Amino acid sequence: LKPFETKDFLESVKIEIDRVPHDSRLNYSKDFVSKRREWLTEKTRAKLSHLSSYSAKSEDFKGTVENFIGVAQVPVGIAGPLMVKGDFADGLFYVPFATSEATLLEGYQRGMIALTKSGGVNTAVHEDEINITPVFAAANLKEAKRFTDWVTANFKRIKSEAESTTRHGKLIRIVHSVLGRRIFLKFCYTTADAMGLNMIVIATDKACRFIASETSMQDFYLRSNLSADKKPSFYNFINTYGKNVSAEATLSKKIIHRYLRSTPEKM
Repeated sequence: LKPFETKDFLESVKIEIDRVPHDSRLNYSKDFVSKRREWLTEKTRAKLSHLSSYSAKSEDFKGTVENFIGVAQVPVGIAGPLMVKGDFADGLFYVPFATSEATLLEGYQRGMIALTKSGGVNTAVHEDEINITPVFAAANLKEAKRFTDWVTANFKRIKSEAESTTRHGKLIRIVHSVLGRRIFLKFCYTTADAMGLNMIVIATDKACRFIASETSMQDFYLRSNLSADKKPSFYNFINTYGKNVSAEATLSKKIIHRYLRSTPEKM
């Protein structure tokens, strides 16, 4: 209620924070990581001896985690063999499981042995693509029709813009859907060995900015939620989002009884 100096006021509300040790030059060096663990032990009294034991060099974690203090150890078991007969995977495989849930691996082990004893699993990859669906808004239906015709006619130009942002992503096609004055453009990509979500977002943003600059559609939403990543979407269920794979196997009554402790009738 009385006059005060800004400097005095800021000093009165100043909060001291004891920050995690940080040095942009030394952050991932072995000695500095050890120093950070010692600081944390002093603050929390937590024993961090297991975190300090790992086979990789601490510098190898640069770009994957900040304020690095060590590596957590998780029990790893192996299940198998699992016989797979597919276009890409063909042969016997042993599958590692990182888990602390008892009996989980044993259940998978029984299933894999039963499948392998029955001749293996036939697999087929039907589709391999990831998509993102931006939405544009037209003034009317005629404008929407002109817009979809332009997108179809200029696919090669749009593809070139999208692929200019990535070495691995390839734009396969664009599928359009018109709902009223809204035009949804489903951009379908192959992304090599990556899941590629960041890849396709960056590529599609570049493509949509190009489309906006060449047409009357200045406004768009990069994600329309017609297809979605971290939330349910029935559109993803009826259309491939990632890999569309089928697997089949035939188990005999003898195998089911021996390894699964059941019968076909009970199952």
